[in-house]
Amino acid sequence: MRPHQWYKNLLFFLGPIFALKITTMDLWPRLLIGFLVLCLCSSSNYVFNDLLDMERDKFHPRKKNRPLSSGAISPMWAVAIFIIGGIVSLWVAFELGFGFFLMVLALFATSQVYSLALGRIAFLDILTVSADHVWRALSGCYLVSVRVSPWLIVCVFLLALLLALGKRRIELESLSEKAVSHRDVFRTYSQKLLDQLISVVATSLLLSYSLYCFMSGTGGGLLILTLPVATYIIFRYMYLIMQSKLLVEDPYELIKDKQLLAAAIVWIIMIAMVLYLGTTYLDLLDSIVGISTLILFAL
Repeated sequence: MRPHQWYKNLLFFLGPIFALKITTMDLWPRLLIGFLVLCLCSSSNYVFNDLLDMERDKFHPRKKNRPLSSGAISPMWAVAIFIIGGIVSLWVAFELGFGFFLMVLALFATSQVYSLALGRIAFLDILTVSADHVWRALSGCYLVSVRVSPWLIVCVFLLALLLALGKRRIELESLSEKAVSHRDVFRTYSQKLLDQLISVVATSLLLSYSLYCFMSGTGGGLLILTLPVATYIIFRYMYLIMQSKLLVEDPYELIKDKQLLAAAIVWIIMIAMVLYLGTTYLDLLDSIVGISTLILFAL
């Protein structure tokens, strides 16, 4: 059920955070239940995906140790977990609200279509994975009834697309001649093509975030102060990709990179200060920018 990958569902909190709703304590019970619903839905999708890829995963150096491909769990148990998890997550989502239910249903359906067909079609595979992350982000907006920002959709989609491309590139390099036996899309993808796509998407993501910082009224215009740190995060991730670091294959492992982790923590702190403290602590925020730059340089 891959609980270590539930971190992806943290996108659920983006809408409430940027809408300044995260400090409303009355919303927290709904938010926590909604987060758990997404985790259960995600786990059901992972189980279904592993059922279909059970034979292919036996050729992968890491995935061959998963419960189904290694034979630790029978397919019948996996089917039962998939059905129960899917039904319960959709039922609870419907009880929380129709808009939220539609997003969970979209996440559930998109993942099944990916596992059955789109995951084997080049380009559509990474676009589908990116759409999955957008559903997660939008679900939080619908659950607490906040306006859906187009910037949220664009930035989340491009970020997920960049992560998916990085994962494909590392898989292609690490599996070498066995890559095609693991994923059909590697008949189309080449290292040169993936490098070009990564550059295009990284540029688009950086441009989109920059425009959001300039044009959005969120944070009273102070979001522009987070741009240097966000830029560093993107650059560092691209460096790890080009250095063929295996930790890029699973974004969860990226926390093992000290520089990337430090930059992410600084970015989160700055976002929190800009959104929830505003101009009150502008001087302190400027100091954090300077200090964080020195820390990143030292690392």
